[in-house]
Parts: sequence; structure tokens; C-alpha cells
Amino acid sequence: MKYILRLILPIYIIFLVASAFSEGKDTKKSDNSPGAGEFRLSIKISKEIDDRMPVDIDSIFENAIGRVYCWSMISRSKSDVDTIYHIWNYEGKEESRVPIEITSPTFRAITPQAISPDQVGEWTVYIVDKQNNILGKSKFKIESPQPEIST
Repeated sequence: MKYILRLILPIYIIFLVASAFSEGKDTKKSDNSPGAGEFRLSIKISKEIDDRMPVDIDSIFENAIGRVYCWSMISRSKSDVDTIYHIWNYEGKEESRVPIEITSPTFRAITPQAISPDQVGEWTVYIVDKQNNILGKSKFKIESPQPEIST
């Protein structure tokens, strides 16, 4: 029994370490990604944008908000010009598709989306490349305010 443990335990530890390293990477590598090299993508949904940065970042907004913003920042190893899209989906249906031309290795993109008071429910913003490969996504909810109960 000790022999089996001595044999299996090191293999199991190597497996755990390898798994931890592969999960910890936030750099995506894809031949279809912008610039066909390594890239990093950050996505934030916010109430406002100030000095090209998201303000009041959240995942739940009231239906009276009127407009929300998708802020994304892509960092990549290549500097060639490419196009990505912010695709706004409401309840699984595409509401808008905004093309964004990436012109530098580190690039921020901001797209607004008008929200009408009756568009309560699940929203998803997909960041995709020209071939419709999903590079990233962010989900958020629009909710009606809960009535206050007086006691």
C-alpha cells in the first residue's frame, strides 16, 4: 500500500500543479483573435463613462436607467488594424452590433446601449471578431424597482 501511495501521490501533485497553472492564465491565445496573437480582454458594464473609464460598474441596473455602457479594453501583441464588434443581446435576441476598429496594441472601446423601461430581463454583451468568434462576454440584468412596503 505504501508503495502505491509513493507512486501515485507525486503524479497527483504534478496534475494539480499543472491544472492550477492552466486555470490561472488570463491571456487568451487564438489564431482567430484580433491580430492572430496573444491578447487580453477586459469588459465592464457601467452606468457612466468618465475620462474614458467606466463609472458605477454593476451587473444589475434599474429599468429607469435609460442607457448603459460597455467598456472594453483589449491588449494584444500585434499592432495591425483589425475590427471587433460589441453585440448587445436582450433575452437572447440581438439588439445592436457595433463595429470597432482596433488601431493600436492596447485599445479601449466604449459603446452605449439605450434601455427602455420595458426591457426588463437578461442582457449579454458579446465581444466578437470578424469571423464571429466570441472573444469575451459580460452579462447583466435590468430589473424593475421593488415597491417599498410600509409598516
